[in-house]
Amino acid sequence: LDPLCPACRGFETRFSAHRAAAEVSRSVLLFPLDPDCNWNGREAVHPGACLVSEAILCADEDAEEVLRWAFERQEELRAAGADGGAESVGRLVRARFPALSDCIGTPAVEARLNRALRFAVANELPVLTPQVYVARTRLCDEDTDLGLDYVLARLLDRDRSGR
Repeated sequence: LDPLCPACRGFETRFSAHRAAAEVSRSVLLFPLDPDCNWNGREAVHPGACLVSEAILCADEDAEEVLRWAFERQEELRAAGADGGAESVGRLVRARFPALSDCIGTPAVEARLNRALRFAVANELPVLTPQVYVARTRLCDEDTDLGLDYVLARLLDRDRSGR
């Protein structure tokens, strides 16, 4: 997912309302659509998404809090990115999460984000957000939206039964 992606935020809203949300464990692969860190694209679809992604990684156990905040403030963050790029987004992130300031932009967190991007390339994941997998089965794009309730329940049932 890209923390500044409206479709990713929409998926998160739909997923959190799903009956299975509390039952599953999730892993997130950050894939910011921002060439500041993502060498898979030349155009900044979501300027500042690299910085927000780094903040999520820096937050460790509080990563979900940072992601939730980014989704809640997405319009403001996207506007800041469009107007002033990563620097403007960084001011907002650092104002809300000052404890992350020393970590954001460090070689260590940049390397962690780069490993996620390399994983996506090595596993030939499409350059598209959001993407959802259940036990190595990818939900088609339509099913992350309108078909989520139907398909997710069936895939989770299939995974539980070991089929």
